[in-house]
Amino acid sequence: MTDRQELAVGLDLGTSGARAVAVDFTGHIVAEGRSALPSEATCIAGGLRKAPQRSREENIVLVLSKAVLVLEFK
Repeated sequence: MTDRQELAVGLDLGTSGARAVAVDFTGHIVAEGRSALPSEATCIAGGLRKAPQRSREENIVLVLSKAVLVLEFK
């Protein structure tokens, strides 16, 4: 059987990306994750390629989801 620990997850959405932090109820940070907002264009050999068009809401969901998925437990 695995031990379970109750955690609170905080999410921060900024202008360049998102951050997720998991803390226990004593205030100790047990995991952190970050994800950058997708850029409008991506550099490829010989020029730029336009990124797929997403709504602002889709980008918010994308970066917050990625930040949570990459939480690294300490």
